[in-house]
Amino acid sequence: MQVDNENKFMYHNLTIEDELSGCMLTINNIRRIQNLITEYAHEHLNIEYSETEPHKSAIVAARIKGAIDALSYLIDSHNSATSPEDSNEEESS
Repeated sequence: MQVDNENKFMYHNLTIEDELSGCMLTINNIRRIQNLITEYAHEHLNIEYSETEPHKSAIVAARIKGAIDALSYLIDSHNSATSPEDSNEEESS
């Protein structure tokens, strides 16, 4: 499914099952996300600080942190959705 670039902020009403399914990633999705996190981490290590414009490095660092946090959230959501503890709780309910 291609994302509509004209309407990135469209909200979709999903069932609980759809939400759970939407959190599950393939192994290649996980690997790609981990590669992106690594690329951003390397970029963060190479931020150049300028004494004349110190705010620029802070802005770059904040952007990178936001990207890493967002990507990490995707993996955390996947791990929560596929956690064996969740299925054990559902069975005991």
